[in-house]
Amino acid sequence: MARFKLGYCKNIMSLNSNVAAQIKSRLSIQEVCERYGVHFDSRSRALCPFHSDNHPSASVKNNLFHCYVCDLHLDVFAFTMRTFDINFSQAMLRLNEDFGLGLCGQKPDRRELIRWQREQAAKTAALQAYRAEYDRKVELHRYTWNALRRADKPRTWRDVWRRADWMAKLEYLDWWFEVNRWR
Repeated sequence: MARFKLGYCKNIMSLNSNVAAQIKSRLSIQEVCERYGVHFDSRSRALCPFHSDNHPSASVKNNLFHCYVCDLHLDVFAFTMRTFDINFSQAMLRLNEDFGLGLCGQKPDRRELIRWQREQAAKTAALQAYRAEYDRKVELHRYTWNALRRADKPRTWRDVWRRADWMAKLEYLDWWFEVNRWR
């Protein structure tokens, strides 16, 4: 899996040793969350981006992001690492670049950043296509199951063949769900 890296500040130790403390002191967790797509209401509650959420289950308190469903307690670095699937050094570089903190004087390698963004867009598109296919299969499974329930007492040979056809479709769908369970 390709991970996000910027082509500048290649050696994180070239930065002074308290860069993490500087980043943490300059940025609030709510600022970082809002920058990366989490929107808070007036009571500092939000939908958690790490699970499918219908009701706000996340909040910000003591400069930490809390999700009470996922049982997460994240600071600015952990939130960035989890959001973008990157390591600590990359999270420091990303926060430095995205918020323009100027803790590193070199410019980012734009080609590598664009390549990473394209990879992320391709992964997102593939995930959306898989979810759409999965939803179609679930709907077909429900329809087939209901059709079988209605066809419990066949009256003619056509009903018997129809029932056999529905059973074959249901077996295929059961197999498909079993194979794709852990994807």
